[in-house]
Amino acid sequence: MIEEGKYKARASSKQFMESSKKGTEYISVVFKISQGEPHAGMRAEWKGWLTDGAMERTLESLCTMGWDGVDLTNLGPLDKEVEIDIQHEDDDKGNPRERVAWVNEIGRTVGGKPMTPDAIRRMADKVKARSGSADAAGDQPRYDRNGNRIPF
Repeated sequence: MIEEGKYKARASSKQFMESSKKGTEYISVVFKISQGEPHAGMRAEWKGWLTDGAMERTLESLCTMGWDGVDLTNLGPLDKEVEIDIQHEDDDKGNPRERVAWVNEIGRTVGGKPMTPDAIRRMADKVKARSGSADAAGDQPRYDRNGNRIPF
């Protein structure tokens, strides 16, 4: 079993599927791990569900893999190297298995987005306000290795 973690990988095969229990449509993509010893060369499956709740993320993941976003019946080669996030879960019988939980651009931070200039200014104002209250409370100021005061 592949250890939980993030690995660079490329799609090696793809197929449109329906789940055996409910008939839910999905796209199965098998990835071949390209880096990350001892797992390089191993394969792991991602299921991109085509439900209303998961469709947007599935299509985003397919574009990350190299799909042009035009025609779902023609996915193309899906040949871009991506970062897959392997997680473990139990199957229906309670047996542990691995799954590709996320497909991301290499180096992309999941769950965040860049801050706007206004948001950065608001954050900076909060830091300044906090540093002012720390001095008023009598806390000892801290300094970095160059002798510059650290405001928190």
